[in-house]
Amino acid sequence: MSSVMAVASRTPFVGLIAVTAVLFGLAIGHTTLVLMRHVLDADRSITGPEVALSAVLGCAGVWMVWYGRLRGEAVGTWLGFIAGTMIWIGFF
Repeated sequence: MSSVMAVASRTPFVGLIAVTAVLFGLAIGHTTLVLMRHVLDADRSITGPEVALSAVLGCAGVWMVWYGRLRGEAVGTWLGFIAGTMIWIGFF
């Protein structure tokens, strides 16, 4: 197992792992947005409940960033990554 970690921690593999994580994160974020619009039946125009849910999602993302900065590096990094996706979906 340690030999796998030694290979995975080399320069090109760390970048590939990061790019893969970001691509999966974008896909999950887009899926969340599409499901939210489908559940709220907001296919044609932006509705009030969609705006409210987006604001709640964005605020939860801001809270996760604030909470994650008080944690360790690994936990804070993952919380920041997830929170960034939530902020992007919620506010933009």
